[in-house]
Amino acid sequence: MLSVKNLTAGYGKKVIINNISFDVPKGQLCAIVGQNGSGKSTLLKAMCGLLKYEGSCKIINDGAKVSAQTDDFGSAGKASATDGKTYLSDLNCKEISALSELQRAKRIGYLSAINENSMPITVMDMVLLGWYPENGAFGRISGNQYDMARKVLERVGMAEYIQQDFAHLSTGQQQLVMLARTLVREPETLMLDEPDSALDFQNKYEIMTLLGEYAHRGNTVLVCSHDINLLLQMADRIILLKDGVKQGELLLKPAAEKWSLGDGVSGSSSAEECSKSADKLSSPADEHNNPADRLSSPAGEHNNPADKLSSPADEHNNPADRLSGPTDRETIEKLLSKVYGDIELSEADGYFIRMKGKGPARS
Repeated sequence: MLSVKNLTAGYGKKVIINNISFDVPKGQLCAIVGQNGSGKSTLLKAMCGLLKYEGSCKIINDGAKVSAQTDDFGSAGKASATDGKTYLSDLNCKEISALSELQRAKRIGYLSAINENSMPITVMDMVLLGWYPENGAFGRISGNQYDMARKVLERVGMAEYIQQDFAHLSTGQQQLVMLARTLVREPETLMLDEPDSALDFQNKYEIMTLLGEYAHRGNTVLVCSHDINLLLQMADRIILLKDGVKQGELLLKPAAEKWSLGDGVSGSSSAEECSKSADKLSSPADEHNNPADRLSSPAGEHNNPADKLSSPADEHNNPADRLSGPTDRETIEKLLSKVYGDIELSEADGYFIRMKGKGPARS
């Protein structure tokens, strides 16, 4: 679990985030949202130890003994990918600022919103740099580490670019490669600053689904993003910031079924489970309530737009039901309005365009 208490940080004498507190249990995908300049990036930098802070930020680990499974998403006290041994964590509850830079790098995967790389380097070599906390500057890459890098590139859809120059990729492709580098060691905690900012619609869904799977395997994932519609569908918890101050938290309805978990970074979801998710997310109960009909069908007795927007066919197939708890719909509207101005959740919010079979199914 990540535990943040009364966290205050800034640059020089200027305070950017002030007295922020929240907990993120293992197994949750937590989003941090707010307008530009609200303090999201500063919060992530403080939490991962890149900025000095006042208050407390701890990764609380149960120190459970686990078997080495280097091809799966990690969990508490996970085994080293290089020695394959099983061990107990000796850093069960320690202030992040008290950890050495190497200790932080081994436990936290941080991805900045800004990519400043300008040197010529292949895509594969960029991802292999993710092993630096394990190998040091002059350590040799093992065969297993190389395989992990290749598999994580496959997972983010960049395997065909392995030998290409990183600088020749599009901004979105570079973002996918940097995410792969962050994931390659499977750290127990991920802190990602706008990892989807340059991604197309499909890749946004693919990556948020990947992060959801990663979290639900017992890791902690924090992600800053401006795509509030996607986060309302995908995240377990949303922290809202305004002017460096926490405005509240949204706790969204748990998944009715488990995420379609594959066999780790290198795996893929089973066809059967993807199909179940797709049915939950995208299959209306009857032909007169098909969201696609709203876009293409002429008006008629059964095609009144007002009827279609307000009367879902059955309560268990409406993704909007997710906004009914644990945080109730009215509170979600109120808190989002505090951050973004006067907003409302339309009666059609269960019918956002979404990718079939991606993300958790909701009851």
